Amino acid sequence: MAKAGDSWSGVSSAVAAEEISHSDLRRLYPIWNQKCSSRRYPAPGEVTPRDMLHVLDRITLVEVRRDPLPFYWRVVGGWWRDRFGAEGTGMYADQWIGISTQYVA
Repeated sequence: MAKAGDSWSGVSSAVAAEEISHSDLRRLYPIWNQKCSSRRYPAPGEVTPRDMLHVLDRITLVEVRRDPLPFYWRVVGGWWRDRFGAEGTGMYADQWIGISTQYVA
């Protein structure tokens, strides 16, 4: 179970793994808890791509740049390319959104 009080909103976030409806998140939950140990979050580098192989194609790494504040897609998983018909890796969010919306029915 997640610890009560872990929510940023102040509302208790206690949840049992069985309550998580999405199967991919349900699979990640015990990995997250194991890596946390007694801490609130895992330390940087403790959750690795190997831990998330079943969802790796859906992960996107976003770089937030400053002045102005554009969002740069460093890596976009293949699920997004397949879903929206546009490769986003190496693009700014507004560029990719403009391309990807052409392919959504």
